[in-house]
Amino acid sequence: IKTEGIYIDNSTSTGKAFITVPDGSNSCVISYPGANAFFDVEQLNKCTHLLTNTDYCLISTELSPEVVAYAIKRCKKLNVKIFLKPATTSKIERTLLSKIDYLVPNETELEQLVPGPETIPEKAEELFKLCKNTIIVTMGAKGCYLKSSEYSHFFPAAPFSPVDTTGAANCFI
Repeated sequence: IKTEGIYIDNSTSTGKAFITVPDGSNSCVISYPGANAFFDVEQLNKCTHLLTNTDYCLISTELSPEVVAYAIKRCKKLNVKIFLKPATTSKIERTLLSKIDYLVPNETELEQLVPGPETIPEKAEELFKLCKNTIIVTMGAKGCYLKSSEYSHFFPAAPFSPVDTTGAANCFI
């Protein structure tokens, strides 16, 4: 495992997420950003050489908006395709959406990006018109919905009974 680009911040602890399933089906996530809250553009600049000869980069909006925007711009400059996981949708600059190759929201994040009574396909279509990129809506045990220039299709999840689907989108990507 390559560890280049991993830095230790001795002034704080690492980020943490605690996931509980209090009622047996719906999860509750309590998160603490830890050192991730201090990750800035200067630190990202120290790591951009890692994008050389890279095909894809996964960016999460759990980082600061400045870091997300800068990472997207650097990836575009280096022709690296971008997967964006919009964990905190309020931090996404709408102007950056057109620079993302694959936007991967879950149902809740999709609702925050495109509020209203529309269906998942209708919301994905609306996002697609805005972004012109591939939209993959993860739907836990129900599967996912793909909207691209070529496809508009629901894909069912693998046939098994999960206890909880928390983290499934992260595994999916």
